[in-house]
Amino acid sequence: MQAPDPAEPFSAEFLRSLQDPAGFLRARLDALNRPTPAVVRSAAGGLPQTLNPAFLSTREQAQAMLARLQRLGLPVESITEPPPLQGPFTVDYGDDPRRPFEIAGMNVGGLLRLYAANPKEVADQMILDHWRLLRPAGS
Repeated sequence: MQAPDPAEPFSAEFLRSLQDPAGFLRARLDALNRPTPAVVRSAAGGLPQTLNPAFLSTREQAQAMLARLQRLGLPVESITEPPPLQGPFTVDYGDDPRRPFEIAGMNVGGLLRLYAANPKEVADQMILDHWRLLRPAGS
């Protein structure tokens, strides 16, 4: 099975139509879990620690997610990237274009996983429920 675009939402109806829905979901998650050369380095030496690819996304994926969240009616306006590590640690991304982008404090890599593992209807509702729990009424 060709690895589908893990960032492309799918419907519950589409998932029901597949002969191997588990394989479809596994391929999507595998694509998002592609290893990264990105590491955290310490000025004190030691072995570099690989970043978890689950928290990474491309800028294009982040822009698409921002638009998706806006279509859901969330008052989100921008994509942010957490500031560089402070102290004796640095992050070296190597040639990986992915970064830990966030939208309103939500990690884009995590949001991509919701859409990779769940039908659009389910992922949309999970995000809306999460938003309502974390935001005061009226915001």
